[in-house]
Amino acid sequence: MAGDAAIMAWYDDGVLDRDDALAIAKHLDQPRRAYGVSVQIKDMQWDAATKERVHVGYKDASVWHCSLSLRAEEGALTDQQWGDIANDFVDSMGFTEASGKARCRWVAVNHGTSENGNHHVHLAVSLVREDGTKASTHGDYKKAQESCRELEVKYGLEQLSTVHSTRGYDQAEKATAVRDEREMHRSSLARKVRASASASATEGEFVRRARDTGMLVRPRYAKNTTDVIVGYSVAERPKLGERPIWFGGGSLASDLKLGALREEWMDSPHLATEAAAEWNAAARNRRTVSKTGPENGTPPAEMWVEYTRNATALVEQLRALPRDDHATWAKAAREVSGAFAAWSHRLEPTPGPLAATAAELSRTAQLRAPREHSKPVALPSIAGTAMLFMAASSKNKTAAQSALMLQLESDCAPRTQSLVA
Repeated sequence: MAGDAAIMAWYDDGVLDRDDALAIAKHLDQPRRAYGVSVQIKDMQWDAATKERVHVGYKDASVWHCSLSLRAEEGALTDQQWGDIANDFVDSMGFTEASGKARCRWVAVNHGTSENGNHHVHLAVSLVREDGTKASTHGDYKKAQESCRELEVKYGLEQLSTVHSTRGYDQAEKATAVRDEREMHRSSLARKVRASASASATEGEFVRRARDTGMLVRPRYAKNTTDVIVGYSVAERPKLGERPIWFGGGSLASDLKLGALREEWMDSPHLATEAAAEWNAAARNRRTVSKTGPENGTPPAEMWVEYTRNATALVEQLRALPRDDHATWAKAAREVSGAFAAWSHRLEPTPGPLAATAAELSRTAQLRAPREHSKPVALPSIAGTAMLFMAASSKNKTAAQSALMLQLESDCAPRTQSLVA
């Protein structure tokens, strides 16, 4: 439904068949073949031995791909509307003559409505321009987000910020939640994972705490291994006769991927072995391996006083923190969100204001491109606050518990939320 001039002269109407698709692909690739230009990027693959992605060579990257999608609640656009949006988008990305350079060949195809109910189109752009020069994609993610925000205003679409844009829910998921009169599984799972992760000092402890919330937990292993865990999935415990609905950590929130969570936990060969044992027990639905973890103990009273002091000190430092220090704000929001998630899990039988605050702060904690930001500055840590709330009884609150709750509610949450605006 959109493309460069030659594409639109040939295929401006109708449904494409396989021959059409091959012809379009050949047209897009013609400048690269004519000039013999190679566009490559590093090929990074997971190394199970070092537990990190390593450079193993280079791979072709001559085609830039992107999808533009609407939220399910917005319905669908016409091909003419999508065509106008696509043309404006590739102009703003610098792929056309509007950039002052030779144009790139490109095409946009309407893929209709996805399984999640999102009407969307796909764009493919040849990164070799008509004169044989290469188009730059440096900073393309940030530029694409900025372009989308401008197009939302221009075409009267729902306006999202990069902080508040959230993953959509498919229609079946919504319908089931309405039928059962409950919140979306993804929301409740994200809150439980966040509370468990924030309350834990090690990965093994996290697995045990996550299982203690009632969730089903299973690991994702590296290929051909049963002791190298590279991801995880969680599910609410289903009703009798029903199957669990699994969600990967990354589908809950970008900072709930296993790699992101591991950045906050202690690590050593011994702890990695302990974690693998707990993951394996969870995968087989067996009892936890350790029975003497911190989650089974009662935190000493002085810890409440310590974290109340830290919360007070955190507020003082946040007052002087530049608003554009996104990495530090995100870290602060992540810790406070974890505390509120744990607080909600302990005190709210059904999601209430504590759960809502945790969800709002979790959005502030998301960094779409973490590598573009500098490391967060050191702040007084309240990470252990979630652990205290998870362990605290909803009855018989001490003065120290009340003081910490009040400090978080009155100071930390509003200040970290101010980043949203």
